[in-house]
Amino acid sequence: MCAGWIAPAVERIEPDCASVTGRLPDGTGVVFAHGEHLIDAVAAGAQDAGLLGVRRTSLLLRVCRMTTTAAGRPVEWPDDRHRVGRGRLPRAQLDRQPRTGRLPPAGLTAGNPGAAGTAGWQAPLVNREEISRIAHTGHPIAAPLDDGAVRLLLDSALPAGGRGRLLDLGCGGGEWLLRALSAHPQLRAEGVDVSAAALARARQAAARAGVGDRLVLHHGDAAGFAPGGAFDLVLCVGATHAFGGLLPTLAAAREHLAPGGRVLVGDGFWDGEPSAEAVAVLGELEDLPTTLDRIAADGWVPVQGHISSRAELDAYEWSWTGSLAAWALDHPEDPDSTRALEAAAAHRTEWLRGYRDVFGFVSLVLRPVGD
Repeated sequence: MCAGWIAPAVERIEPDCASVTGRLPDGTGVVFAHGEHLIDAVAAGAQDAGLLGVRRTSLLLRVCRMTTTAAGRPVEWPDDRHRVGRGRLPRAQLDRQPRTGRLPPAGLTAGNPGAAGTAGWQAPLVNREEISRIAHTGHPIAAPLDDGAVRLLLDSALPAGGRGRLLDLGCGGGEWLLRALSAHPQLRAEGVDVSAAALARARQAAARAGVGDRLVLHHGDAAGFAPGGAFDLVLCVGATHAFGGLLPTLAAAREHLAPGGRVLVGDGFWDGEPSAEAVAVLGELEDLPTTLDRIAADGWVPVQGHISSRAELDAYEWSWTGSLAAWALDHPEDPDSTRALEAAAAHRTEWLRGYRDVFGFVSLVLRPVGD
């Protein structure tokens, strides 16, 4: 996957060019100044299984790469999955850029990196987990939702009496889980995330809140998670990228759902005609009516929902960019301080000039048809 801003320059390069990276500086001045690789083994998720013809949870070889400019701006971030076996390995190229309802900042690829993307993957600025922690300091719910909306959604989605089991796919620091457990003493919850650091913070917060004995956290890819037993509520807000989109997320959630259970999902949509730049930043989204039509056609019925207001969307963006900028100003001696400040400013410009007037976010409580 290459960044939308560099794609036109790549397309202009002749097909038989021996080195794209060698040619780009001539016409654009773009230099691939930094590169990182990650090679590990992962369990096949729903999308992997469909593309590679294997069973979910089958062992796959994952090869991730990120290259950036000298300023730290991502140029490409392919995430390849290989089937383990003899002969030529087929490849599933999946865009795993964290998008989550989070808006990926210029110069970074960390929207809600703890959600479920690539374990151990580091961006050139500090690292993705640290970026996310800093940026969400003032807004621990990693989505454009205020506290009232979070309470409404949880109260509508949890079983009557607050009993039962809750699963958060891509739980990050566990803020949704902690709020649900604190409000409902009879509830038990589990979360899964690729970020060991985020899970450690969630455990510490759960202990401080006195709910640690009712919380189980799993370190792993949300798309390949295979828990024991079913859940009364499956939650995935802002982490649908981990499954390859909204409908694959709902398919995975359905597998974990107990009879009579509900799904709480949150994802982005176009609230106006997007520019090419907005699509390059946020990817291919649908408008809200089309999003709801696709959900209905997939066998789900919305029983509650919340469309994030302009105030919620703006508050989230100001908090995200402001927290990162404040950290940079408070740590002028840190070698990453300048780049953090530049990244916050660049993202703020993308938001205000690119997608502020066309991006929306919807959270839905869903029940399967025929349940």
